[in-house]
Amino acid sequence: MTNDPEIRYFFVRRPIFAAVISIAIVLLGIFSLHSLPIDLYPRITPPVVQVTAVYPGATAEDVANAVAAPIEQQLSGIPDLLYYKSSNASDGSMNLQIYFDISRDQDLAAVDVQNQIKLAEPQLPQEVVRNGITVKKAQTNILMGVALTSDDPRYDAGYLSNYAEIYIQDELKRLPGVGDASTFGEADLSMLIDLAPDRLAQLGLTVSDVAAAISEQNTTNPAGRIGREPSPAGTQLTIPVTTLGRQRIRSSTRTSSCARSPTARSCASVTWAA
Repeated sequence: MTNDPEIRYFFVRRPIFAAVISIAIVLLGIFSLHSLPIDLYPRITPPVVQVTAVYPGATAEDVANAVAAPIEQQLSGIPDLLYYKSSNASDGSMNLQIYFDISRDQDLAAVDVQNQIKLAEPQLPQEVVRNGITVKKAQTNILMGVALTSDDPRYDAGYLSNYAEIYIQDELKRLPGVGDASTFGEADLSMLIDLAPDRLAQLGLTVSDVAAAISEQNTTNPAGRIGREPSPAGTQLTIPVTTLGRQRIRSSTRTSSCARSPTARSCASVTWAA
């Protein structure tokens, strides 16, 4: 390093010249920014893989112990893993966010997370596996929030939620650069069954019996076709048989301890709500 004061204080003694050079460098960077490919932008946030699951009827503590804990135990061996955090709600939902090093490819990170979840599935409750575990590669930062309202009293929160899910949510997901779109306070139509403990005791039933009967009867049974091969000689038409769709809980719940076959309405109040 030279000790010549003329060189060391060149820009200090000429502030206007130094400011002009700084402005020129900034302008050149702004002009070249338009021609710079997006892939060459520097990464400033670590890639995130989001895992969501639902354990119906469980509390937040039950979800943390039965769902989040087995999955988190399998995440330790993933390469370039920085940290993870999970949040569990009282409605049985789990949201697990996994952060990786900036140099980590997000697609490969999602595949590694999916493989580790497969190893944890034998330890998870069957209701969670049956509902499905979702793995998404998306940033969790909220880019935009939209409020959907209506002045017409006919369109309540359930109607607006259903409208947003059908016509708005999927369109937003197709936009370039959008990782995911969701509806806060989504009001899906569901069946609420309030069991009466005294009535269950009189009928000799348990909660597991009612849940198993509802799960068994809420199925789609295809009726098949009439005239399909192998068919008698001379059959010229094949007629598909259509049914009303899913069988709901109108059929009875049977147990060996009951002389008769009670229905769900005889031991619970069944309502439909959003």
